Amino acid sequence: MTHVSKGFTIVELIVVIAMIGILVAWAVPAFLSTLPNYRLRSAARDLASNLQLARMKAISTSSYVCLSFNVNINGTTYDYALYADDDRDFTYDAGETVIGRVKLSDYPGVSFDTSKGDGDGVTFANNCLAFDPRGLPRNSAGGFGAGSVYLKNTRNKVKKVVVSSAGRIRIEEG
Repeated sequence: MTHVSKGFTIVELIVVIAMIGILVAWAVPAFLSTLPNYRLRSAARDLASNLQLARMKAISTSSYVCLSFNVNINGTTYDYALYADDDRDFTYDAGETVIGRVKLSDYPGVSFDTSKGDGDGVTFANNCLAFDPRGLPRNSAGGFGAGSVYLKNTRNKVKKVVVSSAGRIRIEEG
């Protein structure tokens, strides 16, 4: 009579568990090192998308749509917000339609690069950019609203979101 073994021995199980542990110990730090760069790319893409949304909303509604930085809406301060600027004063006023609002705390480790711009990481005049009904960027001084926003992560990698005087939006390495 022959005895047929069904299953694994304890030694085989220990070896497999040890191999899985080694792979996890190797993979987790590699994953964690890419996370800050991923969050920075995500924040820059979201900002560029929101700028594009403001531009398209201005064209479709034939109105001014602003994106303001460090704006207070109903007692809460947001890093930036989009709103229909009905009175064209380049500031959010109660009653104006809010299209979107963002806090950079939603992107852990991402912040404005305060070494750029006027010490706040933003080069738009009065920290506001408006798109007119033709989709062209405007600033509060009445000129074209070209400018940049600099975002950085905990590894000091910088992304620059640029709006040209023609309204073209692009992301560059800082």
